[in-house]
Amino acid sequence: MCQTSKALWFVPLLLALHAASARAQTTVPVSVITQYNGLYFYVDSHSYNVSQQFQWAPGSTHTLGVLSPQYSCGGKYTFTGWSTGGPMMQTVTAPASPVTYMANYSIEYGLTLAVSPASAGTVTPSIVRPENYYPSGTILQVTATPAAGYEFVGWTGEYSGTANPLTIQMNGFRAVTAIFHKIGAPTVTVTTNPPGYPVFGDQVQGPGPQSFDWAAGSTHTISTQSVIQVSDSSRYVFSSWSDAGPLSHAITAGSAPSLYTANLLAQVKLSITTSPPAAGTITLSQGSDGWLDQASSVALTAVPAPGYRFAGWSGDSSTKDNPFQLLMDTAHNITANFVPAAACSLTFRRPGTSLASFGDTGRIDVVADAQCPWAASSDAGWFKLTAASGTGNGAMQYAAEANASGQPRTAHIQLSSGSTYSIVQAAYGCGFQLDSGSLTVAADGGPFASVVGGTPNCRWSASAAPDWITVVSGEGQSGGSLHFTVAPNSGGPRTGSVVVAGQTLKILQKGPATPVSFTDVTSAHPFFDYIQLLNRQIPNAGCTASTFCPDAPTTRSQMAVWIIQSLFGDSFSFSAAPYFSDVPSSHPQFRYIQKMKDLGITSGCTLSTYCPNDAVTRGQMAAFLMRARMGVPSGQSFPYPASAYFSDVPAADLFFSYIQKLREAGITNGCSAAAYCAEEPTTRGQMAVFVVRTFFTP
Repeated sequence: MCQTSKALWFVPLLLALHAASARAQTTVPVSVITQYNGLYFYVDSHSYNVSQQFQWAPGSTHTLGVLSPQYSCGGKYTFTGWSTGGPMMQTVTAPASPVTYMANYSIEYGLTLAVSPASAGTVTPSIVRPENYYPSGTILQVTATPAAGYEFVGWTGEYSGTANPLTIQMNGFRAVTAIFHKIGAPTVTVTTNPPGYPVFGDQVQGPGPQSFDWAAGSTHTISTQSVIQVSDSSRYVFSSWSDAGPLSHAITAGSAPSLYTANLLAQVKLSITTSPPAAGTITLSQGSDGWLDQASSVALTAVPAPGYRFAGWSGDSSTKDNPFQLLMDTAHNITANFVPAAACSLTFRRPGTSLASFGDTGRIDVVADAQCPWAASSDAGWFKLTAASGTGNGAMQYAAEANASGQPRTAHIQLSSGSTYSIVQAAYGCGFQLDSGSLTVAADGGPFASVVGGTPNCRWSASAAPDWITVVSGEGQSGGSLHFTVAPNSGGPRTGSVVVAGQTLKILQKGPATPVSFTDVTSAHPFFDYIQLLNRQIPNAGCTASTFCPDAPTTRSQMAVWIIQSLFGDSFSFSAAPYFSDVPSSHPQFRYIQKMKDLGITSGCTLSTYCPNDAVTRGQMAAFLMRARMGVPSGQSFPYPASAYFSDVPAADLFFSYIQKLREAGITNGCSAAAYCAEEPTTRGQMAVFVVRTFFTP
């Protein structure tokens, strides 16, 4: 009954910001997990079997290891590799950005065959495997053969009924017992599943199976206990009878041997505490009394009391996820730790933005200490917030209505910390356009200007982020110039932006000297800096450990990996049942593609397939990126510039709205001065530029 489940780490359905804070950090969060919950791994000589999160100093070394094979809940788990590569036992160097190390496994499930009573017959499988472990999904038959003087009655355990041979599918641990009846012996057998627990036949009690010699046509009462306590932390509860009767019910003995099985459900105890005791509470998604079905999953949510914030879990897990998804493979002890809220640092990632008059849909990023709770509110009815609360780094979605007034208007978003985000929307009928959508700046920085064209006599306002970009003249009329300065850069390449009425100028500033990460991408490569930035944010972004393959087409499966890792890192929940026939659960990018469908970023290439190996066209790329960036699922409309930016993408084009939005956001200028080339494949080098500008540029 115990089955180790796929690791599903709950995250809020926000477009959570995974990029590191711009503030200097002395440590980075590092998560170590196994593909299937409940398996043991080692970090710096300490063993764990629940996900752990550590704070490691960049450059420090640590040891990782696993045991293989491992046996858990009737399954045999054989190590196949780390998500980041490397041998089973290895020394790793902590990176400068958050990373997740996941140990991956192949699975075989155990089959236990038994007979009752002993020596009354045999059970033979059609396929014989070492240790009776079978690869997941194996289908086999087992045949019950009675000994002399006995006859077969039926099956109990994972299967019931009288089919012989019995067909079994190995999608989990299977324990099956063949029940035989001695010819001429008692006619009714009563047992439990698993066997050995109390059953009652009228007033006779004993461990199942029990046999009774009842005359055909006579009526009797069978029952079992509703709760069977095994220990302080484990028990069985009555689930059902094989004949669908209640806990205690009457049966009529027949003329042929019959079998009645009481199915019992294994439960284990979850013990929860808070520290300090009065600093908060823990809510459970199920099992309010702490008793939970074995192998089930429960979400624990830490709720701070006023004046406190959640700091992380301890006991059987050290993760800081909140809510925290826990597999009840065995009894667990978990403590929620809280600290005074005064220690919380909370602000917006940028000070504000400037919107077009026709409205917009997008997100506002929040930078917060780990596990720091936050909430935001708007002072304007035309600027609506969705999911305006969270914990730690995160994002809220917004929808701005069109401005019907002949004057610009302003809204303010305020965090609970007092930080304010300002939004200025252009007046009705006023449209603007920057003379460029992107700018590359040398490491020494300097003053820059951009001409703001648009509707005559209309006023605009500008905002910039991060703080190494300073707007000198942040307001003006169409036809005027926007002036800003870029501070010198002594580190690696970095990105920022300036926004004018929804039009975005993406700025890439080079570093004085950037180490080469890939042998096929030299510093002279046109996408060098973006590829370096992508690899900094998404570990193992290359096509191999040492190459990036910048000219190779980006496949739809690779696109899924980069988008989901940009949003969530490598820890996120996803639907377990496959959406697409060509992406089974064994597919290496299964969980990323599932999450894409969960979020509505994709609906597949057909109704039932995803086409994971197909190249991503520039049109598809626009749809994928803008749906993910704005939090808008496939089929949902959003505001976008009506006047076409590109001569080869008319308003009737399937991807018109997404391409318009992509250009407005400064993510692309097209494949030429006037064209977009929507049908062309997107190379991995081009995709690095688009992903960095979409997700990792303020």
